[in-house]
Amino acid sequence: MSFPAYQAYKDSGVDWFAELPDHWSLPPLYARYEQVLGKMLDQNKMTGMHPVPYVRNVDVQWDQVNAEALPVIDIEPSERERFTLNQGDLLICEGGEIGRTAIWNGEGGKVAFQKAIHRLRPIDETEHVRYFYYVMRFATSMQVFLASSNPNTIPHLTGERLRGYRLPKPTFDEQKAIAAFLDSETAKIDSLVSEQRRLIELLKEKRQAVISHAVTKGLNPNAPMKPSGIECLGDVPEHWEVKTFRYACDVHNTLRTPIDKQTRLEITGDYPYYGPTGVLSRINRFVVEGEYFLLGEDGDHFLKYQTHSMSLNVKGKFNVNNHAHLIRGKGECSTKWASLYFEHKDLSPWLIKQGVGRMKLRKEKLLTIPMLIPPPREQENILTEASRVKETSKLLIAEAERAIKLLQERRTALISAAVTGKIDVRGFADKEAAA
Repeated sequence: MSFPAYQAYKDSGVDWFAELPDHWSLPPLYARYEQVLGKMLDQNKMTGMHPVPYVRNVDVQWDQVNAEALPVIDIEPSERERFTLNQGDLLICEGGEIGRTAIWNGEGGKVAFQKAIHRLRPIDETEHVRYFYYVMRFATSMQVFLASSNPNTIPHLTGERLRGYRLPKPTFDEQKAIAAFLDSETAKIDSLVSEQRRLIELLKEKRQAVISHAVTKGLNPNAPMKPSGIECLGDVPEHWEVKTFRYACDVHNTLRTPIDKQTRLEITGDYPYYGPTGVLSRINRFVVEGEYFLLGEDGDHFLKYQTHSMSLNVKGKFNVNNHAHLIRGKGECSTKWASLYFEHKDLSPWLIKQGVGRMKLRKEKLLTIPMLIPPPREQENILTEASRVKETSKLLIAEAERAIKLLQERRTALISAAVTGKIDVRGFADKEAAA
């Protein structure tokens, strides 16, 4: 679907877009909206006498506001009109991702807003807040609010600066038409993005399922099977061995080197310093040399075993912190096979709880985990097949991610063109009706 340009344009007078339709205006925000910065939170003055739930900066995301389980602030009755929200109010983040905007839909009765949020309320009926929301998306994508920030301080969008910005203003009917057009077209794009993200999740699930099946059942669907004697493993190829971890692998945790971040900064060098999920820094010494794999000892990553790798192959000269078990295969169990076996394994039966959401895999528990050990040649074949599956999945995921990037760029370009008048969408409703 293509749209015409307007008949005549004029210079915008601002440096972040060149021109706008000649009948549009570019008034400062203070002439269009009442701006109020939210209530400062002071825990020392909380009495509980006048409790009101309030929205925080983190609750305001693009085009949505969290209204669930909000914290409470004291607001005197005389201040409630100033510091509470009405349906249709614009909420703009003063810090964090400055300029992030949403429209309050009026849910939950009287709700206040904290100091890190600006509330904008139209001064008259010539403003369409949905159109203005899209203007804010465009301005933020152009880093308009960052450009005038002090580079030596944390960026903030002060009320004075916000009120002074000159932003495009079509007629009310045009604002309404542009908002309707963008609501419709961005929803289509968002739906396509969601499809691609779902595809990525399906690809990850399929990758894990194929590798998990290969690691526990082998590559030959006609291989004779036998009961493993372990409920979580079920039947396994009858020529595979079932061993506990202690008889298949060695743990070399005495080689771990806990070094705090500040010390690492003082001894920077070429040798990797690993945590359970990757390189944390590089230092000028090494303790470990050879081929190993790491298995996290503590943290919350154990809960993500279906989508995140539990193991990490490492080799060469390196160091390991004290949050990962340092492991090598032994006998007929290769290190790479052991790493693949644990890559997406649910370790929850062997974990000990350490506070909210944090678990620990102690060495004594690790040594009791049952493992499947195919003959060495079969281990190599399964490792090769797993590598092929991962590479294919990686390419397909990269293709989906490229599609998402292009769709998001298209979304940004469409918003930019519509809110600055590069395209005339006033006939959009007629085109949709005729389609």
